[in-house]
Amino acid sequence: MGLGRRDFLRLVSLALVGTTMDPLESLKIHDDYYINKKLGLLFEKPADWGYISVADFGKLKEKQVLGNDTIDKEELWETLGEPACMITKYWIDTPENEGVFSPTIQVWVNHKSEFDDIPHSSFEEFVELSGEGTSYFLDDFTILEKKPMYLQFGQPFYERTSTYNFNHVDLSAPVKVVLNLLAIEHNNFYYFINFHECPEQNQLATEEFEKFKKSIRMV
Repeated sequence: MGLGRRDFLRLVSLALVGTTMDPLESLKIHDDYYINKKLGLLFEKPADWGYISVADFGKLKEKQVLGNDTIDKEELWETLGEPACMITKYWIDTPENEGVFSPTIQVWVNHKSEFDDIPHSSFEEFVELSGEGTSYFLDDFTILEKKPMYLQFGQPFYERTSTYNFNHVDLSAPVKVVLNLLAIEHNNFYYFINFHECPEQNQLATEEFEKFKKSIRMV
């Protein structure tokens, strides 16, 4: 189980010092804090990183080249939907960052019922299946390490480290990217948090990713 609601609300109040939150408002972004009361989720993003808008996410999808030519790109993105939020180190469409892979955090949240048609007996098995699905559309997707399940604030956490080739229309050649997955099952929802960094370009964010993980609170 996660935090009790009272403890969660106390953390929310600390995160919102100096601002106000409408009782009917389910989502609030204040300074580096992201608070989603509907999902019962709070975390602190890395300082100076920014959120990617839905419109900009659409541009990113269009420019990424998938690793499987037989995939219907529109159908894939329609199936995947959009992340609850996406955070990146560098602002997109800036000349100084052209050709640079920006370390990125993606937070995906789905209700369990959305996957009723996928046979699985446990969340751990579902995480395994997600790896098979990811390998279908990311080029040279390779799983390097799977950590044993561990508890953080009473929540079961699963972590997996993999690599893939990131292909993009603005890159002259693909770059090798490290993808760290943090998967959490909580309150009938599946949370998949993806952390992308690129050692090949020395675009690393290991410390920021670890701090982000430790900041996560759920109710």
